[in-house]
Amino acid sequence: LNTASAVDVQFTAQRRLIALRHGEIYIDTGKDSAAQGGRRSFWVSTPHARLQAIGTAFAVRDDPQGTRVRVEEGVVAIHGKGEPVLIAVAEEYVINASGSPRVDVSTLNASAWTRGQLVAKRMPLRDLAAELARYRHGWLRCDPDIAQLEVSGVFQLNDIDRALSALSDSLPVRVERFTPFWARIVAR
Repeated sequence: LNTASAVDVQFTAQRRLIALRHGEIYIDTGKDSAAQGGRRSFWVSTPHARLQAIGTAFAVRDDPQGTRVRVEEGVVAIHGKGEPVLIAVAEEYVINASGSPRVDVSTLNASAWTRGQLVAKRMPLRDLAAELARYRHGWLRCDPDIAQLEVSGVFQLNDIDRALSALSDSLPVRVERFTPFWARIVAR
């Protein structure tokens, strides 16, 4: 369960269900010792779809574009409109009212937060600042004039101020800190 996330857990004799209310989760399914025969179906429900784990590890995130799903091991089935869509290892999909398009190039490693990292690949600075803000107490914003600068890198989530300093070392930006809880990324 990532920061700013909430779920409901409903386990019965027939199935295991996690309802993602908001935020992000990482699921790593395994043998189900509570079930007769060691098997109960495992589902994740989101506002956009129902996801069925098929012996797998995967990340699920609810964000403004829809539900993001990235499979790390095994297979996940998207149950939405029409026939189920199977997601294989290293594939990522965004599920919303328009459908379930595959993401060809992702700017964010979906499971890196489970290792205490944020891994960005050609991510707009505005989006990176929003991600870093999730792990920092207080207010962090990016000036619109530099919002589209692209950032790639690995940032440690246990020291956001160090991550911000790294940005000012590698980009034409600086971090204005008004208090320990109020910071803004601006052009240098």
